[in-house]
Amino acid sequence: LHGIREANIKKGDTLINPRHLENGQIKQFDRVIANPPYSLRNWGHDIAEKDIFRRYKYGIPPKHSGDFAFIQHMIASLNENGIMAVLVPNGVLFKSGLEGEIRKEIVKKDLIEAAIALPKGLFDWTGIHASILIINKNKPKNKKSKVLFIDASHEFEKGKYKNYLREDDIENILKAFDKFKEEEFFSKIKTIDNLEANDFNLSVKKYINASPESKQIARLQIQYKNYKRVPLSDLTN
Repeated sequence: LHGIREANIKKGDTLINPRHLENGQIKQFDRVIANPPYSLRNWGHDIAEKDIFRRYKYGIPPKHSGDFAFIQHMIASLNENGIMAVLVPNGVLFKSGLEGEIRKEIVKKDLIEAAIALPKGLFDWTGIHASILIINKNKPKNKKSKVLFIDASHEFEKGKYKNYLREDDIENILKAFDKFKEEEFFSKIKTIDNLEANDFNLSVKKYINASPESKQIARLQIQYKNYKRVPLSDLTN
């Protein structure tokens, strides 16, 4: 699978009956990468309160949507230095209610390192807009109490049936993530205090407007600012 020849694959229900265990607890890893099912109904809400693995410490997700159940399972699967990348529907980043409360607690624990907005139409199975959420249990000092937002939703190659990230598009995302710096129309850094003032909303679009229209407006504003104004008296003489 993707060139990986050594794997320990176990078939089961990740939330109701997790199979990767160690000493009776969820096995922990350095890295976790996943694309869980979006907004899964009947994910196991009825037994979540009695979860013997104590995975839902940030809150029990609503019965109709298991996004944060999978995210919390993944957090529980990280060791103290672990980092995870999870593909989520954009609603996970801004929904209110129970999901908003869970997101709030995760942000306050300073676990979120980055949110990356992807182009639409990348996947065969859905047209839903998606983002990558990066969670790090041991953020470097320069990233503490901060979250990096990257808007990579406008840079892609349009295909006949779906869209594609080109090598340069992927490279730009990686560079922005590694540098952890702001770049106009592409990346923005917000502190946890900033996020709290916005109800812990992690929607990339709320903090970055990278649309072609906004870039054009910015260029026109710069041109107008630099335009040499001529006094009316010079025109009349």
